[in-house]
Amino acid sequence: MKWTGKRGRSPDREYKSFRQMLIPHQPDHIATMRSLVFLLLLGAVFAEEDKIVGGYECVKHSQPHQVSLNSGYHFCGGSLVSPDWVVSAAHCYKSRVEVRLGEHHIRVNEDTEQFISSSRVIRHPNYSSYNINNDIMLIKLRTPATLNAYVQAVALPTACAPAGTMCTVSGWGNTMSSTADKNKLQCLDLPILSHQDCSNSYPGMITQSMFCAGYLEGGKDSCQGDSGGPVVCNGELQGVVSWGYGCAERDHPGVYAKQWAAEMIQRSLMREPPQKWYPRFRDTWWAWEWGSHALAGYKYRLRRVLVTPDTSPFTSDTMIGLALLLLLGAAAAVPRQDGKIVGGQECEPNSRPYMASLNYGYHFCGGVLINSQWVLSVAHCWYNPYYMQVMLGEHDVRVFEGTEQLVKIDTIVWHPQYDYTTLDYDIMMIKLFHPVEVTATVAPISLPRSCPSGGDPCSVSGWGNMAMGGEVNLPTRLQCLDVPIVEEAACEAAYPGMISPRMMCVGYLDGGRDVCNGDSGSPLVCSGQLRGLVSWGRGCAEPNSPAVYVKLCMLLPWIDETLMANP
Repeated sequence: MKWTGKRGRSPDREYKSFRQMLIPHQPDHIATMRSLVFLLLLGAVFAEEDKIVGGYECVKHSQPHQVSLNSGYHFCGGSLVSPDWVVSAAHCYKSRVEVRLGEHHIRVNEDTEQFISSSRVIRHPNYSSYNINNDIMLIKLRTPATLNAYVQAVALPTACAPAGTMCTVSGWGNTMSSTADKNKLQCLDLPILSHQDCSNSYPGMITQSMFCAGYLEGGKDSCQGDSGGPVVCNGELQGVVSWGYGCAERDHPGVYAKQWAAEMIQRSLMREPPQKWYPRFRDTWWAWEWGSHALAGYKYRLRRVLVTPDTSPFTSDTMIGLALLLLLGAAAAVPRQDGKIVGGQECEPNSRPYMASLNYGYHFCGGVLINSQWVLSVAHCWYNPYYMQVMLGEHDVRVFEGTEQLVKIDTIVWHPQYDYTTLDYDIMMIKLFHPVEVTATVAPISLPRSCPSGGDPCSVSGWGNMAMGGEVNLPTRLQCLDVPIVEEAACEAAYPGMISPRMMCVGYLDGGRDVCNGDSGSPLVCSGQLRGLVSWGRGCAEPNSPAVYVKLCMLLPWIDETLMANP
């Protein structure tokens, strides 16, 4: 599958991302993309400034499932579907959000609100930022919501709602009205349209997983600030606001995804999760002030995001099931949020010139420079490349040292056999928008010529948390840890049946020294060669639970092929 980073374009209009990126409104030929999609979401998208148009102020707390996703400001809506889980649109993704429940007037404290941080935010694995297909996301709350008269979960759908069914969409988006107060929750009643009307409105864009809702004559609609918000029909959540053309325009109703994935969500919510294995998943929390423009609306000139064809017999149903299981903690490998190097020490400044930081306003994963224009990392660190940049030549993330190079992204290539549940083939290649300047502080590292052996001494580096036991102690300076390769038999004994030929264990069986989430994608170097990438593990620095790394020697043919295919 090949994803292009450009928005679809025609001579008279340009589709744009609907997430609020503080990009100035562009007049005339820029068509703001609208929005609405339904729960088991699979949409396509383009928008600019979400709004509910032609609606009315909701009766206070009549939509107790409605949530506001907040990162210092309201940016998207969502729906509470259980005390622990919220459904929203994947295009609203941020790695950490504050979920606000029980709101009506978002600028006034009404003593009904509950503000709860996210503990996990996971998008559908097949979400496409190009056409907004599979535009669904689940958010795990750090603590369960307290259900009361102001905060209630909405029922998931038992069947697809037929054409003509009246539904309600709600949100805090722009109303395009001088009298309506967008700070107060707005509601809009609208009907589901027939598949024929929907297809006629968006020729070639409507799949069997989508349907339209709204008014063909225009005048009433939702848009971006409403993205991710609920569409409720007969008391059931049938969809979430996703996309559309313009706002309240004639012959351009909102597009929604059909609810056929709802049963999977419901089964996953009710499933008792097995013992969890924790990958060194993405996200630490450093924000570089001078790098924060990654969130401030730069319009990156990404050429494409490339995913090489996958010949494995996965169906859409299978992929949605995998995403939801991962999201709900029922998969074999479940992400954690507190990446760390434990028991290490500060690296000698700029002694790791190949070390890269994946950044979208802050460091969230590691990477490694393998030539002047390519960086390796792990596939589970993928993030929308429109917002992601690569930082090289870094040591102290809070100090501008004059050695840094911040580079945008041209191409991302996942391994076609990457498995979301087992983290097998957990590797991706990032082509930089332009070659870096090779210096004493920014230089590539050699790929391995052979596979390592048990006992070989190695070193790993990263900016992850240094604390154990759930505490947070984030370093500002690059940390290093000397670690040995674990014998294959001991590795298999630590993780029975979970170690593939593309994996190897590294670290100490007695615990106490280890890597975790913020170190995902960070390089393992042995005898001056790149041998592995931090991938996953059980806990952090626990006895008999060494870290599991990508074994690069087994993936050299794919790396070489990718480099040749993308000169």
